[in-house]
Amino acid sequence: MQVRHRFTGALAAALLLVTAVVPGGLAATGVKPPSKTQPGRSATSAAARAASGESRRASAQARKWMARMSLRERIAQLVMAPVYGDSPNARSREYREYLSLVAGLKVGGLVVLNRVRDGAAQRAEPHAAAAFLNRMQRLSKTPLIVAGDFERGASMRMLHTTAFPYAMAFGAAGDLDSTRALGRATAREARAMGIHWIFAPDADVNNNPDNPIINLRSFGADPQAVAAHVRAFIEGAHSDPRSFVLVTAKHFPGHGDTDVDSHLDLPRVAASRERLEQVELVPFRAAIEAGVDAIMTAHIAAPALDSKDEPATLSKSIVSGLLREELKFNGLIVTDALDMQAVAKLHAPGETCVRALEAGADLLLAPADPKECVRGRNRGPPHARAHRCERAEAAHRQGAARAAEEVGRSRIDYRLARHARGPGVGHERFPEGSHTGAQ
Repeated sequence: MQVRHRFTGALAAALLLVTAVVPGGLAATGVKPPSKTQPGRSATSAAARAASGESRRASAQARKWMARMSLRERIAQLVMAPVYGDSPNARSREYREYLSLVAGLKVGGLVVLNRVRDGAAQRAEPHAAAAFLNRMQRLSKTPLIVAGDFERGASMRMLHTTAFPYAMAFGAAGDLDSTRALGRATAREARAMGIHWIFAPDADVNNNPDNPIINLRSFGADPQAVAAHVRAFIEGAHSDPRSFVLVTAKHFPGHGDTDVDSHLDLPRVAASRERLEQVELVPFRAAIEAGVDAIMTAHIAAPALDSKDEPATLSKSIVSGLLREELKFNGLIVTDALDMQAVAKLHAPGETCVRALEAGADLLLAPADPKECVRGRNRGPPHARAHRCERAEAAHRQGAARAAEEVGRSRIDYRLARHARGPGVGHERFPEGSHTGAQ
């Protein structure tokens, strides 16, 4: 099954748009944008820069959309709501809720998760997922950016896709070409279903044998080896301009040395700053050098980085200080799912969203109550609202400008859809411990 679209280069060129976090570029935030010859950028990034003309046209269209939006609508562009890959009946309560989020609240994007029942993840049928996403795109006033947790390929969430093992198997094999192939195949299958943002690779170093949530999802315990595989995955995912996707390194500043599942409670990394520099931060530095498009924050406390013991997602010291200013990351910063108990236990949904944005996040993933999230941000100080709306404009431009070009109004090629036929729902055991399927 495949989604037919016109690839014009706008998706690849979107890498340039991450430098415009506020109008006028990152210089307006005090963070220097990357130079045109930033070392470590892959050849695919050079190809992205070559498409700058198309990027500028798409960006101009997105700015027109933003100019017509109210403050509340612009704030809603920061929110990515969860969907589950199935296609509910248009008369169902569930469908009406999706309609409310997309056409009513006007969220900026969707993230495809899995339902978990009795400890088993129910993977979606690709054709149904693509049809549903197309329906949501038609309902949306502006194109949605759609993401998926495809750490081990699309098979992590979808039936009838290429089945890949966990990342640790690639790390154990030590074959970087295989990891590049994983990235390339993941991008191709994601785009075939109307998904343009991959929440992978996992850049955590699995250096705690008691870790209940990362374990097999990591490439291993050696930070240099993990960094090499993270870099290879990014290269593979960016290698084919016909199926270009955004790629995300996670979970910053490193979720490997924890013994608590952040879906259930707040983990703590007790390591010193020196140890974090030598281990946890190594793969993230490699990801930034490789041109990763986004970084996902972790719901962990790291006292060596923030003495207030705040979750990293809500910590300005970690998100704005370490990631933006020290590591010079100029791409998108997305939170991990905000309905996870590590942060959901601490504050009401609206307050959690406000604190994440004030810490420096650009996009809010799966808040417990998206409507309250928008209301909470709207109640913030006027100057903060304006600043974050500017970031919302940049984030929306980064995703929606591409969707307008070749994804947002895409249509399924039903001649190929027969390859995705199946019973609709499949089951696999779900070791990550998530109550929603979000990582």
